Amino acid sequence: MRERRNKEKKERAPFELLTKICIAYGVLLAAGLIGLILHFIVIPMYREEKFCNLVQEMTEDERRLLLNEFPDYADRIKEGKLYTSQYRKLEEIRFGMDYLERKYPGYKFRMNYIDGWPVTFDVCSISEEISGRDFKMNIWENEDEEFEAEDNFYGYFVEEQYTEYLMEQFSKREESVVQVTVRMPAMKGEKYGSNITIEDIISGKLDVGPKMDVYVAEKNLSKDECSKYKKKMEQVIEQINLSGIYNIWFLDLTKEEVFETDEYGTSIYQFTIQW
Repeated sequence: MRERRNKEKKERAPFELLTKICIAYGVLLAAGLIGLILHFIVIPMYREEKFCNLVQEMTEDERRLLLNEFPDYADRIKEGKLYTSQYRKLEEIRFGMDYLERKYPGYKFRMNYIDGWPVTFDVCSISEEISGRDFKMNIWENEDEEFEAEDNFYGYFVEEQYTEYLMEQFSKREESVVQVTVRMPAMKGEKYGSNITIEDIISGKLDVGPKMDVYVAEKNLSKDECSKYKKKMEQVIEQINLSGIYNIWFLDLTKEEVFETDEYGTSIYQFTIQW
């Protein structure tokens, strides 16, 4: 009987050891989780409660944006009693508006809302009154905890002229091209302001990474024939030699039908060339 008990005890020993290890690991994991909660949530909340900034004046837009970001603190925000993170957000809003007004003098901007991307940057939705244009601005903090920003409003000043220039270049080389549209969504900093010109882009002085839609009118082409056409369009883009993403759309229309109706109908084939 004693030998049997000793045998069972030996057989249970590894499982008992494993159980103790699991319990110890669980305790350490729980302690670590509690530490993280204290470090990232409880202590910052205590600091937030302790440090408060009294803001005497805020614009309606600044107050609106803060209320959107911190809806649970509406009363305090309306009174101008901002915790540290709220005051930092107000500084960010003011920096962004100053950045835009400095970069594009004479234009009137409204920050609609802010989308925060954890640990990276905030994406701000902006409207400009004079142009009627909506665009984006990114704001982040650098290593020195100073704000920096980029935006894509600069496209408003050059997209139309650049479209005309590209249309002229395509028309010289491929008569079936009936329309070109240009978008400049890339986010850019201080160098890309209201004084940007198409010469800056054509010369390569400034790289805007444009996206172009090129419409080709070729009625009754099969998809295989359109696919073979790709080589020809690649050669045309190589001759133009301007960087960007070219989306080529084949329309099941003649050039005359496009000009008569000013409609593009249904595309029968599409491919993309990045140059």
